[in-house]
Amino acid sequence: MTTSRLTQPCEHDVADPDRAELDTLQNNLRLALDRLTAAEARIDDLQGQRDTSAVDHTVVPGVVVADGFGPDQALTAAFGPFSGMDSGPFSGMDSGGDHDLDHIAELGVLDDDNPGNDANQTDPSVNRPRFLTRAALAASGAAVGAVAASVATAVPAAAADGDALLAGGINTATTRTVIQTSGDLEYGFGVHEAGLTAFPVQGAISGQAGTVYDAGVLGYATNGGTGVRGESGSGVGVIGSSSDSYGVGAISNAGAPTVSAFQARATAGAKAATLVGPRPLHFRNESVRLPPTQDVIAAEHGQLTADRDGADTSSALWFCTNAGTPGTWRKLAGPDTAGSFHILPSTIRVYDSRPGDPPITVQKGTIGGAETRAIDCKLGAGVPAGATAVVVNLTIVDTSASGFIALHKSGLAWPGNSTINWGAANTVLANSAVVATDTQARIAATCSTGSFTHIIIDVVGYYR
Repeated sequence: MTTSRLTQPCEHDVADPDRAELDTLQNNLRLALDRLTAAEARIDDLQGQRDTSAVDHTVVPGVVVADGFGPDQALTAAFGPFSGMDSGPFSGMDSGGDHDLDHIAELGVLDDDNPGNDANQTDPSVNRPRFLTRAALAASGAAVGAVAASVATAVPAAAADGDALLAGGINTATTRTVIQTSGDLEYGFGVHEAGLTAFPVQGAISGQAGTVYDAGVLGYATNGGTGVRGESGSGVGVIGSSSDSYGVGAISNAGAPTVSAFQARATAGAKAATLVGPRPLHFRNESVRLPPTQDVIAAEHGQLTADRDGADTSSALWFCTNAGTPGTWRKLAGPDTAGSFHILPSTIRVYDSRPGDPPITVQKGTIGGAETRAIDCKLGAGVPAGATAVVVNLTIVDTSASGFIALHKSGLAWPGNSTINWGAANTVLANSAVVATDTQARIAATCSTGSFTHIIIDVVGYYR
């Protein structure tokens, strides 16, 4: 392989100002030729591998040049454009590449295989093609070297329309992609962590998370989109399953009252959502949530929310009946609410102080003189433990001249109330009352000082 060399200029008259420029250009071209020489050697090494190369190539005598590369394009690919280069072998050239090369030729810097040929040294039409051809060799070597490096590192190219699905890469399509399966398969397409292969139900698309991923299937939407949407003509649109956490989780960071973390919609009388399980629905706020009656954000009617106390020990459930800021809310349940009222099929007598009258197992005899007796409302199996309050009917008979009876929560000192009062001896009188119970559904009866009476207590219903 013949290598061109730089020579000293011939016997030309060169003005002193041009001598500095000539020296600079000579030095730059020496550096460029060093790169060309290395590129030619690289081309020789790679020519034997071109049949196994991952790209098409065109054979040119003495060089492998990538398709579509001419001398000018190859020069640019190898060294970048002449114009504006601040560093490298062509630093210092002005903005016009053609002008630079012509000026070099005029100065007699470019040499060919016959260094004494002044015509070749000064004629740009002879030297510029030769210079560009050598630059093309360098560009060719760079192109082939890049291809070899790409093959060696096995970097996948993006798959597009008509290509096979590319694992570990980016797939781009302008039409739908369908995977059609048949037979009794566990799933049609699945993504799961290594070693996690069992799915609890069959599905066209299945995702399973273990120790690496937080979610088996994750949908994320912005600008009013839907993260995950499931539709079904007769079955279930979306199923989520977990052995120790939430089967389906819904998160929304939007502050607008019209935006929901979870939405279920049904038409033609179908059920929007069916919740199955021992605890199918859990309302929980990630941070302290004041009751919605204290909100400063707008609410829509029909919204349901739960507050959360600072100690994270209790919550209350609220329902919005009228839109507004904060709107009109009704507390459905909470630690300080009675719960739902349960009316008994029939009144149950849980206490009678008269001897011989049922229930027999309770304390008998008149109550008086500031005495307090405990009444177990579970008798007769009407009221369960855990009831928050009972609705009772209290009757007094065989009274003293005057006095009162107070019903209150068992375990508490008399709070100063009265449930029924009388002002004559042998009074028979009845009154109904709602009374709080302790955790064992017990209440207490306290008689006023200096009086006595028999009492009868019948339970009508309870709250829980």
